[in-house]
Parts: sequence; structure tokens; C-alpha cells
Amino acid sequence: MQLKIMCYNTWLGNNIKGIAKHIANINPDVVGLQEIMENYPNNGNHCTAHTLLNILQKRYHKIYFISYFPTFVSDRQTSKRIIGNAVLSAVPFIDNHVHYLSSLEMYLTRSSKITARDAEPRVAIETSIKVGRKTLRVINVHMGVSENLGPTKYRDIQFNNLLKLIVDGN
Repeated sequence: MQLKIMCYNTWLGNNIKGIAKHIANINPDVVGLQEIMENYPNNGNHCTAHTLLNILQKRYHKIYFISYFPTFVSDRQTSKRIIGNAVLSAVPFIDNHVHYLSSLEMYLTRSSKITARDAEPRVAIETSIKVGRKTLRVINVHMGVSENLGPTKYRDIQFNNLLKLIVDGN
């Protein structure tokens, strides 16, 4: 069995109808979504992922199951924003887990030498779906970036924790 897998950064839910149209045109079996927003005026709904689900179902007659996890509340902007990740799947999930790749404490206690973006908490959403007689493990992440897109100690921590998750399975 072949699967079509897609990864999409929603850029805070801007152009949500265009994102839904693109996903519908690609018609993936699994979609990893980053920068899912809650209570943000641009997405017109409580949560970007639920907005996408509604548009995909009503306009394009696509049915997906969702695994969503809010990662943290960003205080970089004037109004605080809840940001997270999600996975959409055309088949039901067998299991869902969330793993912190870097902590909220790192973000809250960051030094003045780094930017807020360097230390944002990051998570890996791990889901399992049944594909034929096999179980597929899907891990969706949105890794941290620095202002100049260079390496940071926080990103190194995130990658090391992701590697442990992949290798150890927990």
C-alpha cells in the first residue's frame, strides 16, 4: 500500500481557505501541520486545525481525523497566541502521544542574549495509524529557529530529544 504524506506550516492560519484547497488538491493520507493557532482572528475559528477540517469536509468532501496539541502561549506578540501542532489522517488513529522536545521553563527563563524564538517550547506529536496489516508511526514536529536561522543550543536540545524518541521509541 502506498501513502501520500504531506507536511504543511500554516503560517499562523493566514489564507486558511488557500491551505485547505491545496491540501484537497494534493489529497494526502496524512498531513503534519505546524503553527496551528487558537483564538487568532486570521483563522476565523477557535483553532486553525478545526477550521481546516470544516473547510475540507464541507467544501471538498474530505474526511480527516485529527490529533492536535497546543504547545505554548507565545508572549512575543501584543496579544498572546496559543500555538501548537496537529496531524490529520484519512484513517483513525490507533494511538496519540505528545513529547516535549524543549521545555516551557527554558522559554520562560531565557537570558537576554537570546531571542524568544530561539527558546520557544517545541513538541513532537506521535501518532499511530493502521495501514493494511501494519502500524505506521507518524511524528510531526516544528523545530525551533533563531532570528538568523543559525544553530542554537535550544535547537540542539530539541534535535537530541527527537533522535531519542525515534531511536528509543519513547
